[in-house]
Amino acid sequence: MARDLVIKMLRYPPSDRVSAKDAYSHEWIQSKKFNELKPETAQSLLTNLKNFHVSSCLLTGRHRANRSCSRPPSCTSSPS
Repeated sequence: MARDLVIKMLRYPPSDRVSAKDAYSHEWIQSKKFNELKPETAQSLLTNLKNFHVSSCLLTGRHRANRSCSRPPSCTSSPS
């Protein structure tokens, strides 16, 4: 089931890809218990994503100094 969804999400050209609505409605996504995510796990995931974004901005030079980072405030803060 997961493979079917991934194949649909990676089709080329992008106009042939499954829509976000259809992807969310896919039987594999619906069979998972994503709503049962523990708050502490969700907080950890968000922290990791923020740290990754900061690292990505710094590594690519897209930080607030040149104003091309998509989320400047997080690029100027240090990872916690």
